[in-house]
Amino acid sequence: MIFLPRLALLLSVLVGGASLAAWAQSSEGAYSLNLELWVDGERQRIDQDLVVTGSPSVLKTNAGYRFEFSLSELNDAFAPEDTFWLNIELYEQDPTDLEWVFVMDTVLGAALGRPQTFSLAGSDQPVTKRNAALYLIVEVDKK
Repeated sequence: MIFLPRLALLLSVLVGGASLAAWAQSSEGAYSLNLELWVDGERQRIDQDLVVTGSPSVLKTNAGYRFEFSLSELNDAFAPEDTFWLNIELYEQDPTDLEWVFVMDTVLGAALGRPQTFSLAGSDQPVTKRNAALYLIVEVDKK
């Protein structure tokens, strides 16, 4: 059934979340996220500094989206130093009741100071900032 893989994913997220909090609290300092966001081809103004520590950092947009960002340790002997998993959760605000509805989540490998891209677009065209429903560039730096 479809619920079995989701249960396994939920358990891995719960276990991973506990280790993420312990890892972020034991790491030296915090990490800042430098963001550029386009929604339906229009660049969005981001008026807040996003800092990731032991809990997710949240960005709410005027376009009705909420992003939750967190970092977790990339535990691989072959991974470059200062490389992390960047976890992104995306929510959309329901216009009828203004509740946040989960859309999707993703994990990107992120090296300090190197931009990573996340986008949502139709599958029949090359993805650009101008034609994607959402186009996000994230760069992780030490705070």
